[in-house]
Amino acid sequence: MFGLSAFKGMAMATAAMRARHGASVVVAAAVASSVACSKPDNVQYGDPVGIQIDAKGTVPALEIAVAVTKGRDVTPAVSSLAGSVYAAASSCPAFVTAANGGKAVRLRLTAEAGVLHAPKQAPAEEAGSCMVHALDGKAVTMDKPDKLDVLVEIAALRDAGSRR
Repeated sequence: MFGLSAFKGMAMATAAMRARHGASVVVAAAVASSVACSKPDNVQYGDPVGIQIDAKGTVPALEIAVAVTKGRDVTPAVSSLAGSVYAAASSCPAFVTAANGGKAVRLRLTAEAGVLHAPKQAPAEEAGSCMVHALDGKAVTMDKPDKLDVLVEIAALRDAGSRR
C-alpha cells in the first residue's frame, strides 16, 4: 500500500513548480519506499503518482495519490482522473466533510476500455462510498484498453490555507 506520506518529500519541489508555472493541477512522480504496492488479493501496483488540485467552491485543495497495475503506464490516466476526482468530490458532501476533518479516503477501482468501474462492494464509510459511486462510469484515459486496477488515495492538502 502507499500513503500520502510518500509525498512529503515533494512538498518543496511542488511549491517551487507551482510558483514557476502557476498551474492549478500539479503532477509529480512519487518516490516510494517500495518498488511495488500490493493489496490483500495480490494485485501488484506500480509506483504512485501524486496530483494536487487547488481548492474551489466547497472542495478543499486536494492531494491525490494514484497507482495502477504494475507494468502499466499511469501517465495517460492522470489528467482524466484529476478531473473526475474533483467532480466526484464536488458531488459528495460526505467526502468534503471527511477531507476537511483530516481523513484520507482510499478507493480501489478498475478501468476497462477507458471507463472506471466501482468495486462490487463499496467502502463502508460514507465518504468513500459516495466517491466510488460518483467515479463509476467516468471516462479515464488508459495506455491500453485491457483491464486496469486503480488505487486512489485522496486527502485535503494540509498546508493549503493560502491556496483557497
